[in-house]
Amino acid sequence: MYSRPSLIAVLIISYISTSLAANDEDTSKWIQQTFNKTKEEEDEVLDLSPTGDKLNDLDCLTDSGDVGTCVVYYLCDPDTHTIISDGTTIIDMRQRQCLSYLDVCCGHKSVLSENMLVTTPNQPTLNAHDIINFKEEIKTTTAASMDNKMEDTSPLKKDLSIQCGWDEPSLFVFPKNDAAIYANYGEFPWAVALIKKRHTTAWSPNDYLGGGTMIHPSVVLTVAHKVDKMTANKIKIRAGEWDTQIVLEKYQYQERNVKKILIHPHFFKTSLYFDVAMLTMESPFDLAAAPHIKPVCLGTSLPSPGTDCFSMGWGPDFNKEDKYATILKKIQVPLVGSEDCTEKLQQARLGMHFRIHSSLTCAGGVKGIDTCQGDGGSALVCPIEKKGNTTTRYAAYGLVAYGIDCGVADRPGVYANIPAALDWINQEMTKLDFTTATYTA
Repeated sequence: MYSRPSLIAVLIISYISTSLAANDEDTSKWIQQTFNKTKEEEDEVLDLSPTGDKLNDLDCLTDSGDVGTCVVYYLCDPDTHTIISDGTTIIDMRQRQCLSYLDVCCGHKSVLSENMLVTTPNQPTLNAHDIINFKEEIKTTTAASMDNKMEDTSPLKKDLSIQCGWDEPSLFVFPKNDAAIYANYGEFPWAVALIKKRHTTAWSPNDYLGGGTMIHPSVVLTVAHKVDKMTANKIKIRAGEWDTQIVLEKYQYQERNVKKILIHPHFFKTSLYFDVAMLTMESPFDLAAAPHIKPVCLGTSLPSPGTDCFSMGWGPDFNKEDKYATILKKIQVPLVGSEDCTEKLQQARLGMHFRIHSSLTCAGGVKGIDTCQGDGGSALVCPIEKKGNTTTRYAAYGLVAYGIDCGVADRPGVYANIPAALDWINQEMTKLDFTTATYTA
């Protein structure tokens, strides 16, 4: 291996030879300027050490220009913009200098304006060593959260007074009116995932069977074609999930094993008539300590065509090379009347004799916006009530069933019609000795 002086000499000879061969005076001058340096110039090293009195061990600058540390969003007090330890406050996500989109730049209580570290009364100066310890504490807390991301087997609380269908804007991390295709954390708290049972809690698209909709702490609705060939002991339900690749949400998901699969008696798989199934849990989900988990209301009759509704799921995003979504998707689609849907699907390639069955309904048909393979069983929900400008109540009117391709203009998606199956759902709930109040608006 060449030493630095030897390497420089070799380069000089090479460049001089080239320059003489070309008789290029400009090249010779460039060689002299580049390589004929004094010893002091060669020994000079670029100084990247901090200057001034600012604390450079911190990660970022807050909105007010104070030095701060990137922390999980709910550890930053929204009023004082300083780090809190109890995680009781959630603030809107903002894109800044932090690596994770769930982190925000949060100042330290001992850091004031002009980025200067000062000592407040009865509070010691925060130095670089303290910052390192703090970061290690955050890592430990995150690791503990991962360890605790396990099945919660708390018993069903006698109080089932939690109202169905309300979103939870206090948990949102995106702006309320963000038009992105991702659901907010807590926006659809009834959305659950059907997962193959494995000896791991890690999320894998290969284990994701489809979506489901909670209607009771012990009951989930999904489409029959997802589970009609499976046994209950092969499936588990995950509620409270949002971003499948992180454990930084304020509340952790809960998992329950499926105890029983109930298929609608008129389910006809060839055409997916009455494509509805009920899954009961071995133990109920604990809703009392989980504002991000709650049942949805069930609609009794379909809203008018043109009503804007939403569906969701972790299935492939066909706008992104069919990669499975890691964050819960949100798809806004208008309801489509039966006759209109029939005509559009006839033209798609189902032929002039095709008719939408009364146990199915339609929504969508907007180019580039659609549910797709892997979203089957997820709810189609429409707003039914509002509290102010922030909180919305939804009822489920459908379950993702099928479509002709994904996101093609004038090709609505087809959904199992929940109002058409509601009598059967109510009858089965009564047989199970479960109340129907959990999904009644």
